[in-house]
Amino acid sequence: MTAADAPVLLIDEISHEFPGRGRQRRPIRAVAGVSLRVRRGEVVGVVGESGSGKSTLARCALRLLEPTSGRVELLGTDITHLGRRAMRPRRRDMHMVLQNTLGALNPRMTIGRAVAAPLRAQGVAAAERSTRTQEMLERVGLRADLSERYPHQLSGGQRQRVGIARALVRQPSLLVADEPVSALDVSVRASVLNLLGDLQTERGFACLFISHDLSVVEHVSDHVIVMYLGQVVEEAPRRLLFERPQHPYTQALMSAAPIPDPTVQRTRSRIVLRGDVPSPADPPSGCGFRTRCPLAFERCATEVPAPQPVAGDGGHVVRCHRYEPGGDVPRIAAS
Repeated sequence: MTAADAPVLLIDEISHEFPGRGRQRRPIRAVAGVSLRVRRGEVVGVVGESGSGKSTLARCALRLLEPTSGRVELLGTDITHLGRRAMRPRRRDMHMVLQNTLGALNPRMTIGRAVAAPLRAQGVAAAERSTRTQEMLERVGLRADLSERYPHQLSGGQRQRVGIARALVRQPSLLVADEPVSALDVSVRASVLNLLGDLQTERGFACLFISHDLSVVEHVSDHVIVMYLGQVVEEAPRRLLFERPQHPYTQALMSAAPIPDPTVQRTRSRIVLRGDVPSPADPPSGCGFRTRCPLAFERCATEVPAPQPVAGDGGHVVRCHRYEPGGDVPRIAAS
């Protein structure tokens, strides 16, 4: 494996359980046996509804949560069980951009000081710190005078640009973006996504991009992972996934993704799933999606689907009993 092929982030069969509540104290499995890798200059998008486990996965990747089982590697080093002190130098190589831009910034700290904080923690001299902070603010499209303002004095889009500047000022190898544009107006989302794309092209960092919006993931990702109830149900290079979706859940997500043309958006048919996402505290037997799946049959209730490579599509994998090698999972009728 060449240096270019070596993953910046490697996640191998990780699971994470939260302690249960109530009398039975049954643990809640938020992530179940997920594997992925993100290379330098690559964006891996993780998509799923609320409760799919994608944000828990992001926090395990950054070791903000310790996986219950499995392995996390950063730049070839196993960081799965490193303590706080041992993790400290590793954190220079990773950073996160969050959805809640106002809550992510200290309300008593000016924008300039907030962006400079990671450099201060790293021991960078004051003069260099000031120069790099101003350069970073300028690069994300913020005027120099905004550095003296406080978070509440900025718009949501400006605060998200501050979050990006703060995340990248130390030039990390890995950026984890957890729903970075979901709280922004539609008119602002594109500019923030384009900024992230431009910065990644310039700096070459690896990016794990988390979103519930499949259209956003399509816009930014090289490789897409679809999660449902803590498990990966399908993954593929972006083009293959959107040209040839296999899993019924992926098909449903695509049918619900917004279309820019309002006329088409109003008249198109959609796949309507029955019921709600089951509780991870009491998941269904067999396939986790079977209680909502229009294609479910007897086997789905008794056997967990194994990952199967989709014939003819390199890197395309699906977990569905309806998939047969050499064919496709049947299309679900929209209504």
